Amino acid sequence: MKFQNVCLALFLLLGVSGVFAQETAPYQVTRTPYGQPDFQGNWYTEFATLLERPEGVDLVVPEEQANAMGAAIFNSLPDNHDPDFDWSGVKNLALVKGEYRTSLLVDPPDGKLPYLESAMEAVAYNMSRYQTEFDHPEQRPPAERCMTAGFSGPPFQSIPLLFPYQIIQNEEHLILSAGGPGFRMIHLQAGSHQAELNQTYEGFSTGYWDGDTLVVRTSNFREDHPNRNTIGRPLLISNDTVITERFTRVSEQELHYYFTVLDDSLYTQRFSGELSLYAHDWPAYEYGCHEGNYSLPGILRGGQLQAAADD
Repeated sequence: MKFQNVCLALFLLLGVSGVFAQETAPYQVTRTPYGQPDFQGNWYTEFATLLERPEGVDLVVPEEQANAMGAAIFNSLPDNHDPDFDWSGVKNLALVKGEYRTSLLVDPPDGKLPYLESAMEAVAYNMSRYQTEFDHPEQRPPAERCMTAGFSGPPFQSIPLLFPYQIIQNEEHLILSAGGPGFRMIHLQAGSHQAELNQTYEGFSTGYWDGDTLVVRTSNFREDHPNRNTIGRPLLISNDTVITERFTRVSEQELHYYFTVLDDSLYTQRFSGELSLYAHDWPAYEYGCHEGNYSLPGILRGGQLQAAADD
């Protein structure tokens, strides 16, 4: 009888240990037929967290404080009177690997963009230019003129909307499409970065696999519209900017994203940020930027009326 009890205890212990091992086993990423981690599908971001951190708060906060901060950011957004545009009621902070974040920036530790003093004039100009320049279409940002790949970066931006991202992948390329016309192509072929290519708003991106992480290096940026879309102080880029991104699928539902920006002509040091994209099953719709597009004429006409009222 005692022997039977010992066997039963061992059986239960081994069974519980097996279940515990299964529950704590690390996530194994799904792979494509050619062996790469599979990032394909539809993803989204939806948070009110801004690029820079407010004064006096930690990077990671508990849920109750996160809810209060998200609501405060939402309430501080400018009034919107366009019936075709909605802030989507986004009042939650970014959730990254289970943590609520008060800024996308994680380095420097204070969560602030480390501008050079010589860049502050450009910072002030880019914080106001799109509210004051209505004289001709070329003054407006590229997204309004359907000239960029929307919000596919780099780097991914912080704006309090639900933003869908679609990823298409094969052995040699990864395609990113997000919230606007066009797409961004990441070249996965072996070889050096092609610095001789023409400069574009998206830059030229090359990638390689570091284990299960896709590392992407982008340069060759066009700088005549240097402000990455964000609320608050601008993330400026120049012809010298190099952006490194790291994509890691940490679960079936979460794709972790980490970026580092290096530009000695604008910043005192390199800086980094992170966020998470989450999987969704919604369909990806074509973005027909100029099909019945009345936004740009409306923007310019509104600027003319505003200027006339100010005279």
